[in-house]
Amino acid sequence: MERMDRLATLGELSAGIAHEIRNPLAGIKTSAQVLEESFSPGDFRSQLVSRIVKEIDRSNKLLQRFFNFAKPNRPKPGFHSLKNIVDGVFLLLAPRLMKRKIEYSCEIEEGLPNIYIDESQFEQVILNLFLNAYDAMPDGGNLNVKTWYDKSGRVMAEQESKGVVIILISDTGKGISQEKLERIFDPFYTSKSDGVGLGLSISSRLLEENQSKIEVNSVPGEGSAFKIMLPFVQEDRQE
Repeated sequence: MERMDRLATLGELSAGIAHEIRNPLAGIKTSAQVLEESFSPGDFRSQLVSRIVKEIDRSNKLLQRFFNFAKPNRPKPGFHSLKNIVDGVFLLLAPRLMKRKIEYSCEIEEGLPNIYIDESQFEQVILNLFLNAYDAMPDGGNLNVKTWYDKSGRVMAEQESKGVVIILISDTGKGISQEKLERIFDPFYTSKSDGVGLGLSISSRLLEENQSKIEVNSVPGEGSAFKIMLPFVQEDRQE
């Protein structure tokens, strides 16, 4: 509950700051584009203005990440194949994994029920976790996905009926120390020199919006395992 309070407070702060910064950036970009058109081809000043526009676009992308954390879109859930979502994310990253010599395996339990979730938001969660595993294995390793259905479990006590679809994403990377593990889902916390620290906090927030949750176990030097728990929903349920 304390972590959720911190998330809410930081979310409101982030949204306010991002909004106040984005408006003047739009004015600066428009002015820079007009200025760029006034220079003749090959003028070095045109290149400088072009760099300004490029940096503004980069800043806007960062601000959008703040908005995704602070005010995620309301979920639009539907029934989807977990295998199809995971396979789609893997195909997107396959060339990068292969280049780094990361072996990938995926074990989908036979008869696994479809998941009731916002497909786009869940894809973002899986993508974030795959990219984290990728970053944790600069010299190669193993990225493993395993799923199963626990018919007697519940994600939360208030879940309407029993049943949990579980997906475990594990790697053989450098792992995470206990000190860092306690803060891994906090917004703006990162151990990466070029990181923003929003990937896992956004993932956690999106799952919470979809009545799901995520846990993590890690051993330094051995790897990490992220466990996602999704509530089972009957497909014949009336919307």
